[in-house]
Amino acid sequence: MIGTLRLDGDHQAVRLERTIAAPPAEVWDALTNPERIPRWLADIRSGEVGPGGEFELLMDDEAMEIARCTVTVFEPPRVFEVRWDYTGEPASVLRLELHDNGPDTRLVLDHRGVPNARGYGAGWHAHLDLLEAVATGAERPRWTDRFSAVRPEYEKLTIG
Repeated sequence: MIGTLRLDGDHQAVRLERTIAAPPAEVWDALTNPERIPRWLADIRSGEVGPGGEFELLMDDEAMEIARCTVTVFEPPRVFEVRWDYTGEPASVLRLELHDNGPDTRLVLDHRGVPNARGYGAGWHAHLDLLEAVATGAERPRWTDRFSAVRPEYEKLTIG
């Protein structure tokens, strides 16, 4: 399902919702376990993922693009929020909420303060496809394939 884009002050925001066929504890582990994060998001270059933690994600090793993350909310297995400082961009806020939906988990991603909601929307869409595969044990798609497939849909969206 394609996410929604909106204005967020002088910046933009993206919201995606996804139902994952796994219980919240499993999705939480895939989301926050340092050994599993590289399988769906990026390599952890340094730091601690946890309450009050700070960590760096190596998002693009060729361009040396880093996401410096400061954990602001860590409420297992429900809410994970970080201040997201991406190379060359103003700081933003990434919030992921998990809701128990019977045997499944409804995941809500809200990323506020981004400079390009269309690009972030397609990127997070592709990353959540990988997260879902990691949480359910399904075959992981290639991130670049998923990003390329969904990017045109995000380019059509109106921000507002």
